[in-house]
Amino acid sequence: MHFELASDFVINDTLKPHVGDNFRVAAPGLPLHQCPDTGNAIYPKIMTTGSGNGIHEPAFFAKIVSMTGKDKPRVVYIGTPFFDREDKFESGTKSFRAIGCRIKRLMVAKECTTPSPEEMRRIIVDFPDVIVVSGGNSLFAMLRWQSIGLDLLIKEAALKGVVLCGGSAGCGCWFDTMQTDSLKPEACKLSERVLTELSAEERLNWSFVRISCMGYLNAFCVPHIDTKGTNEVARVDIAKKMLLDAQLESGMENPIIGFGVDELAGVVYEHGKVTIMSLGKRKNGIGEATCHILYVDQ
Repeated sequence: MHFELASDFVINDTLKPHVGDNFRVAAPGLPLHQCPDTGNAIYPKIMTTGSGNGIHEPAFFAKIVSMTGKDKPRVVYIGTPFFDREDKFESGTKSFRAIGCRIKRLMVAKECTTPSPEEMRRIIVDFPDVIVVSGGNSLFAMLRWQSIGLDLLIKEAALKGVVLCGGSAGCGCWFDTMQTDSLKPEACKLSERVLTELSAEERLNWSFVRISCMGYLNAFCVPHIDTKGTNEVARVDIAKKMLLDAQLESGMENPIIGFGVDELAGVVYEHGKVTIMSLGKRKNGIGEATCHILYVDQ
């Protein structure tokens, strides 16, 4: 049965039981494929940023295009985390439209717009040079993709060399686990309307959660680590607690690495190696934007 939300408004109660679900499609940090004869390994090609629209910063965007090896790469935009909102599609593809790229939009947030498995394969595996994932509700996206098999099609595209990119939810989804605000009351399609109806207390009454993701990069990702959530909790503070809890649960002999991504930082993953890009100051104004390694000191 496909997972689908019954409402564009309240989603917390629907999503919360799935916080502990396993969404991995790859062994974290290992090649997607390794030839037994030659030993040649295939790793996914990924470029992500800490903020949702960070991929449109000129330096980040240029890197994405160069990773495809084409001047005008063919693009597939997946807006599931933002429930396929039209405005998010427009802002999420603006740079690609500006250079004349062909763009296809995959709308799978609802059953009525979801293509057949055959058509979805043509869109995700056969067409693109790059797949763009929006920001938004990460847990909803993971649930929806898994229930319709989109997660496995994205993996198949990655095996072909399609570049995977995005920011915020479109950053964390490629990691083993991530910190997400998917349970906040406004993390739904009609977020602006919901916010106008919430009291100040209700806006603060939610918690970050740690969820599993697709597993291409072997780390616990914290997008926007240089910011606070709308609950006024610093993401870095709760990330440290989440990391400690996870480490104690799994045992100290299996180190878990946290990977915090500032809003103006970029993460490039090629040939199984990570490179960091920076485009300015951290959100709090202290130091240059970068990525941060978090771990439990034994």
